[in-house]
Amino acid sequence: MDDSIEIRGAAYRVVVNWNSFVAFLKYVGRDTLEDAQGGFGAPSDIAPLIAACLNEGCRIDGKEERFTPEDVGEVLTPAIIERFMQIYAAASTPGTSGREAKKK
Repeated sequence: MDDSIEIRGAAYRVVVNWNSFVAFLKYVGRDTLEDAQGGFGAPSDIAPLIAACLNEGCRIDGKEERFTPEDVGEVLTPAIIERFMQIYAAASTPGTSGREAKKK
């Protein structure tokens, strides 16, 4: 499964890791372990979470471009949210991405 979403005609990798999660918590003004357990809960959390995961992908890929939650909110569609949620779920659930089998 490709871990990218398309924004304005370009593909950007979505990376769900600790860096992106900490960035998300900073965007939404939370920083406790209780917040870390459930991920996001409110609809207003989706754009900051996607921005954080896109920015981590850009960082890892050596891209200079960065997204704000507002940038993401301008282009979000139900299709982009659904695609993001597929990537997020696969990254959040051990054994679902197929990467684990390749590592053995």
